[in-house]
Parts: sequence; C-alpha cells; structure tokens
Amino acid sequence: MDEPWISMILSGAKTWEMRSRPTSLRGRIALIRKRSGLVVGTAELVDCLAPLDADAMAATADRHGIDPGWQPDALAAGWVIPWVLRDARALAAPVPYRHPLGAVGWVVLDQSATEAIAGRVPLPLAAVGTARDRHADASASATSVAEIVRPAGPPARPLPAIGAGESGVVRLTGGNIRNGHVYLRAVRYLLPDDVIGGPNAEAAAPSLLTVTFEPGPTITTDVAGDKMILRQRGPVREFFRAAGAREGEDVVVQRTGPYSLRIALLRVAR
Repeated sequence: MDEPWISMILSGAKTWEMRSRPTSLRGRIALIRKRSGLVVGTAELVDCLAPLDADAMAATADRHGIDPGWQPDALAAGWVIPWVLRDARALAAPVPYRHPLGAVGWVVLDQSATEAIAGRVPLPLAAVGTARDRHADASASATSVAEIVRPAGPPARPLPAIGAGESGVVRLTGGNIRNGHVYLRAVRYLLPDDVIGGPNAEAAAPSLLTVTFEPGPTITTDVAGDKMILRQRGPVREFFRAAGAREGEDVVVQRTGPYSLRIALLRVAR
C-alpha cells in the first residue's frame, strides 16, 4: 500500500481498503508498504462490499479516507469496492518477504516471513501488497496466501539514481496531464505540515516548498490542501511537456531538504 493509506489503516483511521475487484478471501492478512518488499503490519479482512457510486463514496469518507477532491479520480480509476478490515496492528519491526518470480495473484508466503510475523500476530497469516488492478483467486486458501501487486500500467521498475533522500512514487492520471498537477497525497509523509494551505491563494500556507523539476524549472510554492497538489500549475505543465509525460507513467518525488523536493519522470532505461 502507498502512504498515506497504509499508515491510516494501521492507526485505525481507515477501515475500508478500496479496490477495483472483489475478493472472496477472509482472515488475517499482512500489509506490505508499496515498493518496499516489507510487511509492516497486519489486519483482519472480514468482508467485501458492493461497489460504491459517487454518493456512497462521499457518505463513507470516514471509512475509506479518500478526500472529496480526490474521489472523482478514485471513481474514474475503478477504486470503488470496499474490502472491510478490522483489528489492524503495526509490527514492532518490518519483516521482509520473498516475492516469487511472476506471481500476480494470491501466493503462499515464504516460511521465513511467516515465522517472523507469527511471533507478533495470531496465525493463520496472509500478506497483501496493494495496487489498483488485481484480483483474488477464489480457490486459494485464505490461511496461507499473499496477494502480490500487478501494477496498473508499466511493470514495476527500480528507482533511478536520485540520491539518499526519502522518496515516493506517484502515478500520473489523465487529469494530471490535462490540468497540470501531481497528486501528492501518496507522498504526504514527505511534506512539512506548514506547507499545506487551503484551496485558494487567500488561504496559502505559512511556509513554502522549493521544488525542482527535472527537466524543468525550480519554483517556490505551497500545497493546495483540498486536492494535495502544488498550487503553481504552470511549471508542472512545463515539466510534463519537457519530459513528454503520459498518462499511466510514474513520477518520483524526492525530499532533498526539509523544505525542498525534486520531481522527475520515472522510466525504464533502454
């Protein structure tokens, strides 16, 4: 799972994990932080509900945690099926797991990961790594399986050499390309609280970020908190044009200092 969703689940603030497909599996599952290869917590998967429409998604934001400004994109992307979780628990220390080559569905956890987690949470266990486009194998056993990511778009690839700073990856939507913005909600953990302002310039944040686009300009701006996007959209459009950015591609957002970010397109080396 991306941030902030996995932290919201582990804190108890989010009890619905929104997916594009239903699942018939039930039981205690383990949660994997996206692209980390680490199990960081567990939760019990207790139900799978019918798809939400716009009204239902708006009425249940306290359960799925998707802010109103992002709900239209979630609906368009098909993140409309709630997987109901309870009893979420964070592990005292992350546990690595082995991703079997070519695995895209529910697969058996390797023994070392199961044993490492077993001392911290009740068995049986499963592990879930999340993405917007995946499916459950209804014939799999819920007591010894792990759901592994099938990315919605280009295959997973390592981050480019971007230095030692903390970073995260954000997938571009068609709306991002058309409107000149990048959703920063998934990398909220990279942002100081005082750079997040209100929905308009009159409610700007008290502090500013320095953002360097590669390729593109370096700017100072705050974050419009209603949609979690950079308030200045012109430089983002300039970056998209210079980089030849396309819907479904990823950008890497790297924190290069307490109040500075680097944003670059993430592409497979040829």
